[in-house]
Amino acid sequence: MTAQDTPTVTRTGGAMPEWALMRPWTSDVGGERFLTRLIVARTPLFAVEITRIRTDDRKRPHPHDHSRSFLSFKFGSYDEWVYDNPADLAERRHRMHGRLSLHLLRRTQAHTITYVSPRLVTILLGGPRRQKSSYWTPAGKVPTGVNASRK
Repeated sequence: MTAQDTPTVTRTGGAMPEWALMRPWTSDVGGERFLTRLIVARTPLFAVEITRIRTDDRKRPHPHDHSRSFLSFKFGSYDEWVYDNPADLAERRHRMHGRLSLHLLRRTQAHTITYVSPRLVTILLGGPRRQKSSYWTPAGKVPTGVNASRK
């Protein structure tokens, strides 16, 4: 993946903090606000976050994984493609999460958000941090830069 493959991502405060308590954090993709987050608590062992997801992932060319497995409760709806095998990106399944639903994504999976309802808010409960977040590309995994300062 080259620089032109991924739009500019701007995050307030840089990479996601390893330790935080009641900290606001935002992410813009291609000059558009992607999400606004309140990090209620974040440690290497767990995370609690309230996130307002404003748009889908269409500006990102590749699915992405997360640094930890998480369970989220959605106030609104959310659709995604889920990938289980980084070696075969054609192998995927579409999941639709209805209003007031629970959603589990493991750190070994990647996803691409295809739809978010207006005013979507999620409450996320994250497990232990195990890896850097990455984009899954045909050439292999590439770091997203969210966790740039850590393993």
